[in-house]
Amino acid sequence: MNAKDALLKDIDAFCRKYGFGKSEFGAAAMGYCSFIRQACAHVEMREKTITRAREWMAKYEAGLSKEQHRAIARGPAGGFVTGPEMARLLSLVEAPTSEDDCWLWQGSTGKQGYGQICRRWKQMKAHRVFYEFYIGDIPKGLVIDHLCRNTACVNPLHLEPVTSAENTRRGLRGNSWLRTELKRLPPQKRKPFQEQESSNCRNPAVSAAG
Repeated sequence: MNAKDALLKDIDAFCRKYGFGKSEFGAAAMGYCSFIRQACAHVEMREKTITRAREWMAKYEAGLSKEQHRAIARGPAGGFVTGPEMARLLSLVEAPTSEDDCWLWQGSTGKQGYGQICRRWKQMKAHRVFYEFYIGDIPKGLVIDHLCRNTACVNPLHLEPVTSAENTRRGLRGNSWLRTELKRLPPQKRKPFQEQESSNCRNPAVSAAG
């Protein structure tokens, strides 16, 4: 096996392990999407090109954090994001100093500070994707409440599935917009929220669900 064929074989294994498409690898490693297609079409490949591709793969693997390696090895508990995809998403998270710290999303965010992920032309909230990968599928009809009250956090240990009503109750105290909206409800529908508000007087947390 010559050097070019050996490289292509290693690239194929690399792409399967880390979830790269052929065009994605070419764009990331060599700067143009058609690298692998052109490499297959030509008989020879310059030694400089082979070295550059191998150096990029080695650099990528060396740059992965322990949590990224762990995500690749463990696979998903639920949802549809694979281990290699989660490793890439983790590169957009500020490295926490301890396991109890918030995992702060550094990628795209919405108006309320929730992390956003675009996959297959569909936009999703980052914290929901992280919860499903590490914990499991979100039960139907429930939303995710941020126990840390930080909407940019994607630490699965800081997230809890709750009903919309429960999340509203938790966030009612200190949320003037919700109070205004509740005034528009009939008294019989307003009562459960008001009762919960009085019981939560010592926990004025602002709602952070998604």
